[in-house]
Amino acid sequence: YASISYTLTNNVEILFLAGTGAINGYGNSLSNRITGNSANNIIYGYGGNDRINGGAGADRMYGGTGDDDYYVDNTGDLVVENFNEGSDIVYASISYTLTNNVEDLVLTGTAHLNATGNSLDNVIVGNSGNNLIYGYGGNDTIFGLDGDDIIFAGSGGGYISGDGGNDSLYGGNDVDTIYGRAGDDLIVGNGGNDILSGGTGADQFLFTSLSDGIDTITDFDWNTDGDKILVDKLGFGSSDLNQFIYDSTTGDLFFLPTWDLDIKFAVIANTPSGFNPRADIILF
Repeated sequence: YASISYTLTNNVEILFLAGTGAINGYGNSLSNRITGNSANNIIYGYGGNDRINGGAGADRMYGGTGDDDYYVDNTGDLVVENFNEGSDIVYASISYTLTNNVEDLVLTGTAHLNATGNSLDNVIVGNSGNNLIYGYGGNDTIFGLDGDDIIFAGSGGGYISGDGGNDSLYGGNDVDTIYGRAGDDLIVGNGGNDILSGGTGADQFLFTSLSDGIDTITDFDWNTDGDKILVDKLGFGSSDLNQFIYDSTTGDLFFLPTWDLDIKFAVIANTPSGFNPRADIILF
């Protein structure tokens, strides 16, 4: 426990900054656990897989090489990682955007928080509140957990799981895999040939444009769950449900802009018996 700025000596793993002064803490080549005090601290982990918690102040935290964990609780906290310094995680009890060269973000607590990734392939995990999550760049993996979450995939495609709650899940312009899980979810594949699964609950699968690719719905259930397909009238240029045709053998769903042209825009892979475009598609 140090009440002054301090550097860990060899073979010592843990450092706690004591008092209320704005002091600094420095690790060593081991996997250190360094905890700041209530002031604004500067903390360097250096080598090893470090666990850095700046405490209540607006802290500057540098993990160095190794796979480091950071705990962020102040909007003034800054996490700094250089290129190729390991795989790092931020645990945030506030709304947070990942800084450069940090891979993963976990929201903690129960507050309604926002999370934003960066250009890397991020893993982002929400908390039990209602989260707004942006994957940003990269091929991201995003879990909403509990709460009514709004999630946008990264620009490079990826995996989204809404988990509990009534979630709104939006794919990017690449190939995404989207799971609603429990709750009444809105699922939008957007660009790319996406895999969409509603899970339990009355889910809605939204299609906005014929140019977005051919999405596959794995578990459409109009009967028990009350799932629906939503189609943007402006994007499809139609207000007539008779222009939608379903092949009950293959699960292919077509739009007929003219009598002699059919365009496949979705596949209902589980080929639900009794699916009726005039009852199970909603134009809006």
